[in-house]
Amino acid sequence: MVFVSQYVTQRDARWFERPAEFDPWRWTAGFADALPRHAFFPYGGGMRHCVGYAVATAELRLALVACARRFRPTLPEGSPLAAWARNLGRPPAGVRLRLEAA
Repeated sequence: MVFVSQYVTQRDARWFERPAEFDPWRWTAGFADALPRHAFFPYGGGMRHCVGYAVATAELRLALVACARRFRPTLPEGSPLAAWARNLGRPPAGVRLRLEAA
């Protein structure tokens, strides 16, 4: 059995500048296309990738654009943000962000 960790792969300095930082602006036009295959694979990869990938990606882009136009996320002072590698989609305590008007 081979396990490929999304957590490790998506924090690889070969593919991502400042890989440990949250930077939603890195996803500019052409960035994802320039990545090697499976350097970023939020929906799995190969023959068994998520069938809803195209729909989920389109919905995510629309939601991010709508939010990015109106808000700027910041981490409140003193809020802990630690690396958390598990098989679940969210950290156990969540991530608290402050949304400021853009």
